[in-house]
Amino acid sequence: MNAVDKYYRTKQELLQEGSYAVKIFCDASLKKLTSPES
Repeated sequence: MNAVDKYYRTKQELLQEGSYAVKIFCDASLKKLTSPES
């Protein structure tokens, strides 16, 4: 594997982890907004 392949693979993994974190954050925010005790 050359450096470019390694860079792109790392970038893809970061993008996947980032979108996963955003999804969790959005889910938590929605739960907070829709929960009656807020």
